[in-house]
Amino acid sequence: MNKILEFLRHEIADGLLLLAAAALDNSPLARFNDALLATALEVRIGAVGLAKPLLLWINDGLMAVFFLLVGLSIKRKVREGHLASWRQAALPVVASVGGMVVPTLIYVSRSIPTLQPRSVDGQLQRRPTSHFRSAFSPCWPVACRSR
Repeated sequence: MNKILEFLRHEIADGLLLLAAAALDNSPLARFNDALLATALEVRIGAVGLAKPLLLWINDGLMAVFFLLVGLSIKRKVREGHLASWRQAALPVVASVGGMVVPTLIYVSRSIPTLQPRSVDGQLQRRPTSHFRSAFSPCWPVACRSR
């Protein structure tokens, strides 16, 4: 057990674990991984229970914990670390807001002019993929745009 903990303390351990997971997922053993992720896991307290596949527990539960830890880390850095003053925090704040606003503006600028009038039932007469295609077509080579 000490050898495993010692390995996990190294910086390279995360990358090696991700590489091993990618190799496992692209090998003939991938069906076992899929079966493991489809395994039902249940939490029950008395008559109330929650049964979901392991994949949903990972996606919902562990990601919530991940974002909680990220939020706590940012809070610590804002209070006493690298982001404690407005001068130090200005660039990361502008970059994060820009990372949300710029893609939204690209999407809106590409999709609003091409929207068709609404039909009788109020639904747009477009396939969802056409919004994606029209938003990202400037990023693709000219040969791909004709599709």
